[in-house]
Amino acid sequence: SRGKLISENQWPPERVCATAAAGRAQGTVGVDPDVLVARDHSHDQLLQDLAAVVEERDK
Repeated sequence: SRGKLISENQWPPERVCATAAAGRAQGTVGVDPDVLVARDHSHDQLLQDLAAVVEERDK
């Protein structure tokens, strides 16, 4: 099904899209550099998770 998880460690596509949209909606004016580093790390993890989902789907 559309929202079915590939594995327990993967987010459904709807959550990945919503998280990505929320990240894009946030500006960086006046943001603490540590917050930006944490957000970048979170973004990188989401991209890795998304890549794993796509790779698993395309097997």
